[in-house]
Amino acid sequence: LVGSEMCIRDSSNPYQIFLLSIPVILLYIYIPARRSLKGTLITFMFGLSIFIANAIFPSGEVLFKMGPFIIGADSLQRGLGRAMKLITLVLSTKVLLYKFSAEEILNGLRNVLGPVQRLRPVKNFLEIALLSLKALPNIKRELERLYQENCKKGNLTYRVRALSTIIVSVLVKAIERPEDFLN
Repeated sequence: LVGSEMCIRDSSNPYQIFLLSIPVILLYIYIPARRSLKGTLITFMFGLSIFIANAIFPSGEVLFKMGPFIIGADSLQRGLGRAMKLITLVLSTKVLLYKFSAEEILNGLRNVLGPVQRLRPVKNFLEIALLSLKALPNIKRELERLYQENCKKGNLTYRVRALSTIIVSVLVKAIERPEDFLN
């Protein structure tokens, strides 16, 4: 029973994660501001939502109670740890992609996975990852173009519905005709 509890419980310490993320944050400073700030707000908003979602499900000693919302010590620590993991993952990916191209990263992965590359799934994974990385900028441009064309007017609810429709249609198109996005 003790072993199963250890598997379920998130044992990461947010302070350790913060200390591990300091080098990534310091490297992030050296990326030009225009490039580094792009998409950062969304990342931090998503991290904040993860923090809040984990913090409001109480566990451990109750620290704060307001109406139906209870924040416990363990849930606060778990939320902070998970949010820091996400933010560190995104920032380290930005630093990595700033310094190296996607092809260089995949070639490095190919070298690291060299001993097991004879296995077909590893080779297929690397090929699919390379094609995906090449197609993502074109998919992003198509999404931005369709969003600007269709979501100029309307309230937030209308824009969210229109965006979800646009995302689904572009992803279906990318699955049906991937060659359109690889140019």
